[in-house]
Amino acid sequence: CLARLFSAMSSFVAEALSGLMDVREIFYTNLLLLGFDPAGQEEKFRVPFNRDMFVLPNKKGMEVVMHFLFNRLDSHLCYEEFRDCWPVLDKKQEQQFRKTCASWLSRITKENKEARLPRIVASLFLSPGGDRFYDLLVHFSNYVLTSVARREGGRFARIPPTPSVNSINFTLTPVMAKAVVCHSVRERQRFLDSSQKLVSAQQEWTAFASELTREYRALSRAVKEQEQKMEAYISSQRDKLLAGSSHARNVSSGSRSADFYLETARKQRANKLQQVRKYWEAVESFCKNHSAERQVVQAILDGNAQKHRTDAADIEVQVPSVLLPQCQQHLEKITS
Repeated sequence: CLARLFSAMSSFVAEALSGLMDVREIFYTNLLLLGFDPAGQEEKFRVPFNRDMFVLPNKKGMEVVMHFLFNRLDSHLCYEEFRDCWPVLDKKQEQQFRKTCASWLSRITKENKEARLPRIVASLFLSPGGDRFYDLLVHFSNYVLTSVARREGGRFARIPPTPSVNSINFTLTPVMAKAVVCHSVRERQRFLDSSQKLVSAQQEWTAFASELTREYRALSRAVKEQEQKMEAYISSQRDKLLAGSSHARNVSSGSRSADFYLETARKQRANKLQQVRKYWEAVESFCKNHSAERQVVQAILDGNAQKHRTDAADIEVQVPSVLLPQCQQHLEKITS
């Protein structure tokens, strides 16, 4: 969009320097390039907006156009400057509006020499019409258009400086005009090349998007078919379970009976698993509590019971004489 703005602006400048456009057409074209909406403004203010709108004095048209240009130049400052006189509703606000316009234009002339605005006089806004007012509008709209292009275009804005004509370089005026035209042609060609690249890239992206769309639709259909197959398989397995169960034959057919049967089978399986867990816990508890006995039995089975024994045959036992009668009596009791 900015490139189109630069190219169109350069084209109009070139045509103007070539004498193919008049002042009115340049002014009106600048308004359109800045985004002015003639139809909407005509409906809102009941005033015609066209290239010949200032052939005769037109106060309401001046107010609308000047406010639009100032707003495009700096919207925040425009709000501050015109907050007490826009929209214009009475004579007092008309006077303040004209004063604000003249003051702002004077500041632009002092602060920015490239604006090249004509001499600003208050009487110019009392009767806004004729060639003098068109001259002001052309220079001011050119300045606003250039400022907007540089602000919004950034590093992409390639606007050459306006050549200065004086008594010294007056003879070089045709050369300067030709240089400006050449720059405009170059920028227009650059815009056309960029537009062709954008169109080509857009076509490639469109083709790529179409291909992705086709792949997505094919994958969606494949997923849907797999889901249908899965549902059919689940349904067939459920029917087999229902056909092999006597309980299922006694209940009514339908999804409710099938779900009831599945729920019953799931509960029975859970109960059986719970019983198996209890039995297994009992086995583990028995093995843990009788581990010593199990080791003795295992030693007997393995033949290790007689492997280790105490042989006291070589030991001489001497019983004290005090205990000998008692031991003898004890042995007699055992043998009797």
